[in-house]
Amino acid sequence: MPETISDTGPILHLQEIARLSALGTVAPLLLPDLVVEELGRHGVTAARLAEAGIDFTAQKVEPSVWRQILRDVAPQVQPADAQVFSLARENGFRSLVLTDDLALRRLLEGHGSPVAGTVGILIRSEEHTSELQSHHD
Repeated sequence: MPETISDTGPILHLQEIARLSALGTVAPLLLPDLVVEELGRHGVTAARLAEAGIDFTAQKVEPSVWRQILRDVAPQVQPADAQVFSLARENGFRSLVLTDDLALRRLLEGHGSPVAGTVGILIRSEEHTSELQSHHD
C-alpha cells in the first residue's frame, strides 16, 4: 500500500485535541511541502511529529504541477490541497488521503481514491487499540 497522503486539517485537528499519536495507524505519511509549511505556521513541526512517533516524508511538488491542477482540474481547492491531489494522482489514486476539506474529498473520491478525515482517523485508532487490547486479554 502506498504511503498515506495528508493535507493540513486532520493533522492540525489531532494536534489540537492532543491525539497526534492516532496518525500512527495510518503512517507512514507523505506530506506535500505546502502542507509542511502550513503545519509549521501552526506549531506542528517535523520535530513535533517525530516526538509523537509519526513517520513521515516531506515531498516538494513543483509549482507548475499544482498550479496546473488549480487552473485545469480543481480551481475550488487551495494550493496545498492541489499538491495533495497531485501526489494522490502520482500514486494512481491508491493512497489513502487524509482531509477534512469537502471539495478535496469529493474530487479525490471522484477519482476512486480512499479518503478519511479526522473522525475516521480517530475511529481507526480506537479500533486498533481495541484489537491490541483483545489480543492481550
